Amino acid sequence: MSGVQAFPRSASGQPAYVPATWSAEFGDRGAQLIQGRAHQFAQFLLVARCDPCGVRLALYRGTGYRYGETFTLHSLAKALHAAGQPAAARTELTAALRLAAETGNTYQQASTHRDLAESHHRAGQDEQARHHWQQALTLYTQLGAPEADQMRGQLSAASPD
Repeated sequence: MSGVQAFPRSASGQPAYVPATWSAEFGDRGAQLIQGRAHQFAQFLLVARCDPCGVRLALYRGTGYRYGETFTLHSLAKALHAAGQPAAARTELTAALRLAAETGNTYQQASTHRDLAESHHRAGQDEQARHHWQQALTLYTQLGAPEADQMRGQLSAASPD
């Protein structure tokens, strides 16, 4: 690839650009994926500056780490909300909810339902908000999580009188 210089290697011969924390964050397979593709890594870094969630999604999808993909979709949704794109955020939350259900991550399902409810509520879509708050309440209650009380409060405040 023209214009991309070789990355330096450490004394052990490992590429010096792969921090030890990446193995912890992306798993050994993710770190190996990065190490094995040094010529693509420069492009990865350029994308990471503009789209860190996109980079993480690519890594997690490439390594099959579905829990990481779920959490990253949730983070992406929060960023989209902050950027004033609530419809796009709800799309990512819906994808995160599907993955959380597929992987059996009940707590992540509950928190995603909670965030979907809040998004729908802000958009004036109260029926959808109540549906997601109810789902979150059911899941938090099953888990014995303290967030169940918060969901009861949300449902009570959102109930049509």
